[in-house]
Formats: sequence, structure tokens, C-alpha cells
Amino acid sequence: MPIEFNMGDLSRDKNPDLSAVPAGEYEVKIFVAAEKIGKDGGGWAGRKFLSIGMDIVNGPMGVDIAHAQSVNTNLLLPNEALSADAKEYAKEVQKFRDFCEAFGASTDTFEREDVTLSGDKIYPDLKGLTAFASLVEKKDEEYGLRNEIRAWVGTRKISY
Repeated sequence: MPIEFNMGDLSRDKNPDLSAVPAGEYEVKIFVAAEKIGKDGGGWAGRKFLSIGMDIVNGPMGVDIAHAQSVNTNLLLPNEALSADAKEYAKEVQKFRDFCEAFGASTDTFEREDVTLSGDKIYPDLKGLTAFASLVEKKDEEYGLRNEIRAWVGTRKISY
């Protein structure tokens, strides 16, 4: 059976490559938030964290947001028993609190969870929440120029 696809859609004129947006403040919308466990060899080995995928939903004049890359970030879940020391734990709490405040998330937002086939917990009540973030451009060896979150706008300016 032939593939049902319009080969004209492959044209970069019609569908440009996804690209990073210029550094600045943007509205972002969560499309997935999964709880994962850090793998051996990394600084977060055995630690739980949220892997959050967000779409950029607005932009300055001339930025085609329909063709902007998604923004992904990982957020360590605070755990006093697993933190290096009290100061490190306080930083973890502050980053998590800033994320929750920016998106208007509360403990209720994390009560309902689904489990994927790979065993990751997905928090469906985070999906669709929006916030404003200060984005920067960073060069990635594997993916090229990407956006990263520098801080949540409206909360303390924490560098990620």
C-alpha cells in the first residue's frame, strides 16, 4: 500500500525547519510532564525529576512560532534526604516552587497521574498550563541552536 502523504509538504518553503527563537520572554505551554529517575553516571543518579516539554506559543514580530522548536527542561524533585546539604536542598525547593508559582500549579495538580509503558509517571493536569519564561539560545552539539529556560518571568530570577 503506498504512503498517503503529499510530497509537496516536504518543501522547506511550505514547512520550514524548526528553529530556535531569539532570546527574550515568551509564553510557554506544557504539552507533557513526566516523572523520571536519573540514570547512573549523571549528577542526578537515582533522583526523581520532572522532564517537561513545552511549546512556545507567542513571539516578537517576525518570529514564526509555528516553526519554533519546543523547549524542554528537567526539574529535580526536592528530596531533603538525597540532597548534598541544606543549601542544595533549599535551591531545589526554590526552583520547584518557582516552577509551580509560574504555572499556577498546586499539590492538587500532582495528585492525578498516569503511567506510561516505560513506567514513567505522567501528570495530565500539568498539560495545557501556561507561563512566561525568559529564554536564551544555546548551542547543542547534537541538535544545534536550541532554546533553554533562563528563568520563569514573574518569579525570582533563577538561572537553570
